[in-house]
Amino acid sequence: MFSRIAAVLSLFAVAAVVNGEGCFSGGQSGDCSSIIGSFCNNLGGNMFSGETRTRCFNVNGFKCDMRIINEGGSRVPDVNACFDAMSLESSGCSTGGIKTINGFQFTLDPNTGSC
Repeated sequence: MFSRIAAVLSLFAVAAVVNGEGCFSGGQSGDCSSIIGSFCNNLGGNMFSGETRTRCFNVNGFKCDMRIINEGGSRVPDVNACFDAMSLESSGCSTGGIKTINGFQFTLDPNTGSC
């Protein structure tokens, strides 16, 4: 019985991190600010609704995983929103985080290892 309760609680915890917004509560800390421009200035063209684009950058002995998800209709990514979201996450969340602006969800996540 205990293992079943633990499994359900673990599932809720994972869902909260995946669907939540804000800073991650743990993990590798790291400064990914130097590569925000490389990510945001190269988002590419039109994104379909629900489309995800990711990039990984090696920075000072760790990696920065960055992601954008289009939560709206088919449209071109919002570069200014990208800079705003990623800058907020980089300066305010030492272990990364998730921020949604104008229907685009942005994730910045420093991790151990390399790309």
